[in-house]
Amino acid sequence: SLEAALAIAHEDATMRGVDEIMVIGGSDVFADTMPLAPRLALHPVHAAPEGDALFPPIDPEVWREVTRHEYPAGPDDDASFAVAVYLRR
Repeated sequence: SLEAALAIAHEDATMRGVDEIMVIGGSDVFADTMPLAPRLALHPVHAAPEGDALFPPIDPEVWREVTRHEYPAGPDDDASFAVAVYLRR
């Protein structure tokens, strides 16, 4: 269950001396855990590949973007990307 997975992740984080865990997908897991998150750290890639796994919309009434850094595509990459951090309002 999601609750069991989060409990194991928090226990492991505590053993390692860290105070955060990451949720890395898929779509349903993102949607189920977003209401629990105090912060989002996203890495949007500026591309439109085919697929059906999408990150849920970010509601600006709930989240505020606090940082965003844009990066160009590397020599072996097809797309640029960003690193954005959102905090819960």
